[in-house]
Amino acid sequence: MGRVCLVVLFGALAGGLALSGWPAWTPHQGFAAAAPSETGPYGFEGRWGMVGTNCATRGDLVPTEITSTEVLFYESRCTIVEVEPIGDPVSTWAVKTECHGEGDTWIWPYVLAFVDVGQNRRLVVINMDNGSATVREACH
Repeated sequence: MGRVCLVVLFGALAGGLALSGWPAWTPHQGFAAAAPSETGPYGFEGRWGMVGTNCATRGDLVPTEITSTEVLFYESRCTIVEVEPIGDPVSTWAVKTECHGEGDTWIWPYVLAFVDVGQNRRLVVINMDNGSATVREACH
């Protein structure tokens, strides 16, 4: 049910639907040839910081590093075990990871989606366990 709702939500956003008080978002087109990663097999690889933090270099606001095999957070590391592309052209992915940090281990499913807001590309990360979402910007 959750995945269906997200696909409907991203489909609505892809169609240019402007939610009340939100600008119309459109998914990034042609991901494979664009920054932050021109060499990764998926297109979401790179360093992604929380919007408005200027890609902080200290503390829990440091950028998240995403490679084709793992996601590195401030105090945890996740191994990517499954990636399912969504859409054509692909600008959204369902990702399953196995994570560990601070003495714990867990499975973390989430959705990654590119959106363009004006001239700025964002990576939306939706935690499929609790529904929380964060918006990140590329760190260059």
